[in-house]
Amino acid sequence: TVAFNALSAIDISNTADTIQCKSPSSSSSSSSLSDLPSTTRTFLSDTYLFTQTAQILHVGRDTKHGSFLICDASIFHPQGGGQPADTGVISSMDGTSKFTVSFVANHGQNTGLVCHYGAYASSSNGDGNFAVGQSVQQRINSDERELFAKLHSAGHLIDVGMTRIAEQLDDDVVFEPIKGYHFPNGAYVEYDGNIPQEKRADLKQNLQRILDAILREQQSLKTVARVISCESYLDEVAKISDEQQRLQHMQRMKLSADSKVRVISFPGLAASGAECMCGGTHIDGLHRIKRIVVTKFKKKNNNFRVSYKVE
Repeated sequence: TVAFNALSAIDISNTADTIQCKSPSSSSSSSSLSDLPSTTRTFLSDTYLFTQTAQILHVGRDTKHGSFLICDASIFHPQGGGQPADTGVISSMDGTSKFTVSFVANHGQNTGLVCHYGAYASSSNGDGNFAVGQSVQQRINSDERELFAKLHSAGHLIDVGMTRIAEQLDDDVVFEPIKGYHFPNGAYVEYDGNIPQEKRADLKQNLQRILDAILREQQSLKTVARVISCESYLDEVAKISDEQQRLQHMQRMKLSADSKVRVISFPGLAASGAECMCGGTHIDGLHRIKRIVVTKFKKKNNNFRVSYKVE
């Protein structure tokens, strides 16, 4: 089990929205999904891998969401953890059949499996359907992938900036991120608590200055992803020593003692927000982002929301 965090996905069973996929009512390609191996999530190891060869493990159809394919490996990031699903095409090796992927989600019951939803776009051989065991070529929309990675990494950098702002305040304030939305149509990071109306304009400007400085001075900084044990995560990243607090944190983050935790970090940024659990796709270095523009500081119900866009 690999676990992630509040700014992204929390646990492999919650790394993306789950859909109750159904097997086709009658098909020779149907197989017991519980017997299938978990999908190898190639997107976790290489953001910039836009094409790869995979093998069809299952062909299904859901009455609500339509046709879907399950492969042994996937470069398509499922929607979830505040990040949109990748879109693209799965095609036969000779290019005669193409399946346009419009949505991706974890299977609702067998959450280790990634379902690629869409429709057959073309078939020059008269039979568009793929068969179990068939080798196929996966290709994602590279422009979308790069934008989603920038937005997700920018959300983490905003957390670094908010941590620095908290350290500058005299009120012993801690900005704890509780939700991230890294979609192009209004990206934001939401924090527990509130910032008084009279302080918002100044703090918004301060955050913008901090982000501008980071991107100006740290262009050579690389993003690092690593997988560590739950114990190492609690010691090194969450930095919780009290046993009761560790158990409470594990429960809140849906971790078990044998969980493997994926951690994204920006080595060289001295802030607690520079390293955290995450299951999303990220840029490989800060040179990929020209600017993070803080667009709004506003109260949202009982929380506080920082909205942004990337250039």
